[in-house]
Amino acid sequence: MVLNAIPHFSNRKYTQKAALKLNLVGWVENTDVNTVIGEAQGSEEEMEEFKNWLFEGSPKSRVERVEFLEEGVVENPEYETFEIRR
Repeated sequence: MVLNAIPHFSNRKYTQKAALKLNLVGWVENTDVNTVIGEAQGSEEEMEEFKNWLFEGSPKSRVERVEFLEEGVVENPEYETFEIRR
């Protein structure tokens, strides 16, 4: 997932909170070009809910664009939790 939003610590924190609530694993981080990027893995239903949430974002975010890359089924998740990368 690539989420174009104004970087703010709460964006990552709220994204992590939303992902964990949906039992997703992966990561999220701010980039140097004013975007928030990450990777999420989970069930198809949970991923759809998360994707819908990403279009809204955190209370302080201003979402301009959401882009999903490399969507597909993951048999064995690569992560154990959903973390914030710095």
